[in-house]
Amino acid sequence: MIEVDDDTPLTHSDIEAKLILIGSYLNYRTYTPDRGKQSIYGTLGDLCSEKEVPTESIPKISLDKVREIDVIWFDEEGYPTHAFEVEHSTDVTKGLLRLYQIHKLRIRLYIIAEEDKRTKFDKEVNVNPFSKIKTEYVFKNYQELDEFFESVKNFAKVQEKFLKKIVI
Repeated sequence: MIEVDDDTPLTHSDIEAKLILIGSYLNYRTYTPDRGKQSIYGTLGDLCSEKEVPTESIPKISLDKVREIDVIWFDEEGYPTHAFEVEHSTDVTKGLLRLYQIHKLRIRLYIIAEEDKRTKFDKEVNVNPFSKIKTEYVFKNYQELDEFFESVKNFAKVQEKFLKKIVI
């Protein structure tokens, strides 16, 4: 189980790492294109279960776009289930656009950002092309992510202890 200091300011890679770890704790296969980037939790590629995007269940036309998404979770059969764009220092609109380009895969599309970007998110999902699929987008701020991360991490510890299961 990975432990870090709560007072450390987070980077884009640290937030991606949290998403990867949550996916791992929840038994998803995880992928990021940022494999070489360092986080306070370790190298992102070392945290992921997948070195490459599982291609068996993704249409060829979508593969290049899927490979650009910050973090993706896949089920055990290799179907993508959740896609995350971390908007730490970039514009929410760019993340929405990357997610829009894979929306036909019918997966949950998340923007993870500071709370002060929620207004921009709410505005952007109401204009084309995003308004066509606005119910597929989810905005989560860093505090919500942290709460979920801690909850899932604590559950993984209890599960490991109770089931004698080895967890990342």
